[in-house]
Amino acid sequence: MLLEKVPIPRNYSMASSISFKSISEKKFFIFAVLLILVSTAIVYGNSLHNDFTNWDDTELVVKNVSIRSLDSKNIVKIFTPKKGKTYQPVRVLSYAIDYRLWNLNPLGYHISNTALHGLSAIILYLLLTAVLKRLRGEEYDGSNRMVALCTALLFVMHPVNVEAVAWISSRKYVLLALFYILAFYLYVEAEREKTSFSCYILSIVVYLLALLSSPFSVTLPAVLYLYDYCRHTDLNFFYILRKKFLYYLPYLFLSIVQTILLLNLVATGTGAAIKSHYHNNPLYTLLLMLWALYDYFRNMLLPFWLNNWYLENISYDFPVYKIIIAACILLSLIIYVTVRPKKWQRLPLFCFGWFFITLLPVTNIIPISTKIADRYLYLPGIGLFLWFSLILENFLYTHPAKRLRTFAVSTAAVILLTSLSYLSIERNKVWQNSVSLWSDSLSKTPNNRTAHLNLGQALGDEGRLEEAMAHYQEALRLYPNYAEAHNNLANALLQQGKLDQAIAHFNKALQLLPGFAEAHNNLAVALLQQGKIKQATEHYYAAVQLNPESAQAHNNLGVLLEHTGQLQQAITHYAKAIEIDPEYAEAYNNLGNVLSRKGNLGAAVAAYAKALALKPNYAKAHNNLGVALARQGKLEQAISHFQQALHLKPEFAQARKNLAIAREEIGKAHDAAQKNP
Repeated sequence: MLLEKVPIPRNYSMASSISFKSISEKKFFIFAVLLILVSTAIVYGNSLHNDFTNWDDTELVVKNVSIRSLDSKNIVKIFTPKKGKTYQPVRVLSYAIDYRLWNLNPLGYHISNTALHGLSAIILYLLLTAVLKRLRGEEYDGSNRMVALCTALLFVMHPVNVEAVAWISSRKYVLLALFYILAFYLYVEAEREKTSFSCYILSIVVYLLALLSSPFSVTLPAVLYLYDYCRHTDLNFFYILRKKFLYYLPYLFLSIVQTILLLNLVATGTGAAIKSHYHNNPLYTLLLMLWALYDYFRNMLLPFWLNNWYLENISYDFPVYKIIIAACILLSLIIYVTVRPKKWQRLPLFCFGWFFITLLPVTNIIPISTKIADRYLYLPGIGLFLWFSLILENFLYTHPAKRLRTFAVSTAAVILLTSLSYLSIERNKVWQNSVSLWSDSLSKTPNNRTAHLNLGQALGDEGRLEEAMAHYQEALRLYPNYAEAHNNLANALLQQGKLDQAIAHFNKALQLLPGFAEAHNNLAVALLQQGKIKQATEHYYAAVQLNPESAQAHNNLGVLLEHTGQLQQAITHYAKAIEIDPEYAEAYNNLGNVLSRKGNLGAAVAAYAKALALKPNYAKAHNNLGVALARQGKLEQAISHFQQALHLKPEFAQARKNLAIAREEIGKAHDAAQKNP
């Protein structure tokens, strides 16, 4: 894979003799690995006991039935592309592995994210050691190791990366970094004659895993070319491309296939699907990206304004100073890199080239749903970390008063890393749960309607209904046409028994968003409470048609059909709910009720038993199973379940009544037995 031999010039500013070279490469590697692992554990240790949040964790993990099994059938399903969905099967598979190990204990998912982060940092150290050796020469081996280690530690400790690690739904970013960096490292190692072919093939395989983890990995071919160009800045731009095009071809092919597949899948989707430019004018998106670039550089330098959801409403009154500063930064970087002699361009060009190339997928050339996010810097930030580490090295080894400067700069570096670690540890606390997450977001952006909506939902889940409603109302004040806020406010009103007001908001949500399946389902619940069975049925069917993979919608429709005496149709929808979510205890219980009504007691008992196997503290299922067993004449077993239902729910009047009846029946049987021995 080598190009023609080209003399590699000495580094433009580094010392020629580095004391770290005296330490063996193996010993330093062990030291680096231990330091990285310990640092990762210290920085993210307090995130391990964080809960799931209501920001995607519910949909991607808690309610995601596709992660509930690791059998071959489900794995094939995971890797099968679906219309309207992004294609990231490796992420889903990783959740399925976590589910097998941890069920729905968030601790396990946080351990996985943290472990992947630490492993990525170790591979990053190996990659940068190898890359710097080829960019600067072997005489800087000791220094290269220190620069690589400093970069890896910044990657581990910087608070801008907390979102990618502490947020369970951000799994694709830690997977992306792991496979992306590893594929690059194997590509570099493939230059060794003894391991050339095997490393190259393995690099392509790992790159495929990166693409299946996140579509943002499509930039790797450009980064590989950047690396080759920085190694040979004396050669013509197109000469390098011609010489190594065949080596780049597999990576390019996989990138193109992934891009075409993704565009086809999301073309008709919602949510994460492709968006349009504001007013169909790319200029506004460009201005927003300059605004975002300012925030990115600010957050890398001074990470005090980190937010899980930035205000990104495009308007005509952009913060002009941000755009001007961002444009000046861009111009300065271009001048900084290009006006230098070619042999001095390689390190700055590699650092800033890495940053901008890996940031490219989120610059909204193709508009996406989220315009700016901390997690978008997870991979690009490595370029800036490397640049900073190189500057730090210059300060250490180019000043005449070497000992004094070394002590001062080393102390400053330790203070910096310690400060970054502290900020990351504090940032982890923000991700403790949904309430803390969205409260932090609102403290930084009070007019954030999305934060109001999600904080309201989190408060509602805790039973703090009045507080939740206040946030829904504030979200609607900020944006009256917010369909999700109308739906959530209606749900809160429904819980308060204010049916007319709830129905009005459900209707408003559907007026704004006719394809809102959840609002159809919720409206049907409200209408059913008003006794409007026909209208409720229409909305339940609409919910099922709009979202045929919703187990809840099928279950609710089954309840309505059972209520109207359409038992066979009810069984069909309960069975569908169970097919979609094999762990849906309520659907098993409801299926048991219908089977019991049809006289199929054996099947009913089996359904109730399955519900209790999934949810042992399900009082209703214990009571229902007791009734079915009593009808089979198994009164002793029935009594046991009635007692269990009352133990779980002492105020359960029906279970108490059934228990009394069963005991009475046993008493009668006992008396009859004594009269007729």
